[in-house]
Amino acid sequence: MSPFKILLIVMMSIAGMAYFGYGKKQQNMSAMIAGGLMMGIPYLVSSGWLLLLSWLLLIAFPVIWARM
Repeated sequence: MSPFKILLIVMMSIAGMAYFGYGKKQQNMSAMIAGGLMMGIPYLVSSGWLLLLSWLLLIAFPVIWARM
């Protein structure tokens, strides 16, 4: 496993925990879903670049969902 992928997994998990905690505190379901997916996606995706792309999309998900 490359250092790039390990760094992405750690950063994604920390951001996922923060999103989930924020969503739980604010009762914001979209942030909780994004946080849960951020913590779970690294177990399913093997490519580092696909992991980065999915992470960026999940970061933007609650913002886009709130504007709809």
